[in-house]
Amino acid sequence: MMKRLIFFAVFICVFSIHYEVNATNGTDVKGILKTDTVWTKEGSPYNLVDNIQVGGKLTIEPGVTVIGNRKDIAVFCKLEISGSSDKKVKLISVNLKGGDYCQQRFKIPS
Repeated sequence: MMKRLIFFAVFICVFSIHYEVNATNGTDVKGILKTDTVWTKEGSPYNLVDNIQVGGKLTIEPGVTVIGNRKDIAVFCKLEISGSSDKKVKLISVNLKGGDYCQQRFKIPS
């Protein structure tokens, strides 16, 4: 019984360390994006650590994951999201909001 308990404790510790290492990968995002910005698969996942405002054009390329943490992406200029059937864009727990003069364009494959 004690061996099983020790094995379980070690397993939980190893899993926790592995999970924390994976959670730090990607790009943290917050604040105002004043210039044209491209979010690429290489920088993914994009973790919203605070609300962001898009003052330029934000392009989200195929294969990108955005983890919103229930934060807002307020678009005041342009938002373009391009995905494909094999490289989907994933928006997880993101609040999209349109500001004045907002243009949003989503490319949906046929």
